[in-house]
Amino acid sequence: MKSILYIIIFAILPSAEIYLQNFDTIQIKKQIDVLVGANAIQTYLHEILAEDQIFRGNKTNDSLDILHLISISYFINKFGYPDKKEYGDDARAPWVIWVHNHRRLCILSFPIILKGFLSGQIREADLREYYLRTIYTYQFDDEDYLKMPLKELFEKLKLNTSKTILIDQLLNEAAEIQVFKNKPREVIGRWKSEGTSKIYEVQGEKLNMKFEGERVEIIKLQSGETFFCKLSSDGSIEPRELYLAKENEYRFKHLKTDNFLSVSAEKLIIRNCTSILKEYKKLQ
Repeated sequence: MKSILYIIIFAILPSAEIYLQNFDTIQIKKQIDVLVGANAIQTYLHEILAEDQIFRGNKTNDSLDILHLISISYFINKFGYPDKKEYGDDARAPWVIWVHNHRRLCILSFPIILKGFLSGQIREADLREYYLRTIYTYQFDDEDYLKMPLKELFEKLKLNTSKTILIDQLLNEAAEIQVFKNKPREVIGRWKSEGTSKIYEVQGEKLNMKFEGERVEIIKLQSGETFFCKLSSDGSIEPRELYLAKENEYRFKHLKTDNFLSVSAEKLIIRNCTSILKEYKKLQ
């Protein structure tokens, strides 16, 4: 299988239409359709996983991550989730690619993870604590994702639980994300937290993850909407809409929480009425 890098031009694009033109889905699908036999599948999984790992850190590009997601979605639609007993470490390619994408794209492509879970390749504890935690905590300020019945949890998060991932939906959602990213804005402030580390146990293996301090900003669009944004190394963002409750105090518009943002000359603090939850220092 040839590298799939040549299919997309990495650029900041002004419109959804132009953005979509850079994804040759016919060519991507052909690369999956020609996979015949275990050796070809092994090679595909190995190469797409290796390519994903090369373009991480400061080399991360959200367009490449979307490209990988489209490719692995075609693969999952056709072959289902790969068995670790047959493909070894390369069988983790689908979930690695899935977690490297935007939350909204993960919701639409959730059959990747669901098929892994239903086939016994992903444990329920991992499903809850690793794969679903970020999606859940974007909307809800509790840990019910750890104990809620799975069917109820899937419905609450409005996950795609069908057998098929609709590629057109993925592309349209990716285009909307890109359009938001390029809207003119006023930056109200930028901040950064201290770095952290955490050990995850995923697929029976311990992963020691080190996280650089989070970079965040508050932006205001020309339409007047205000957003709190976490910034990734490639410049992609996960915006949460805010409203100004009172001077220097912002609250999350759609998040069910008592938490709010307190902004001072030097710091941004996420807190509730009783305690400080996270602290960021102002970037000059």
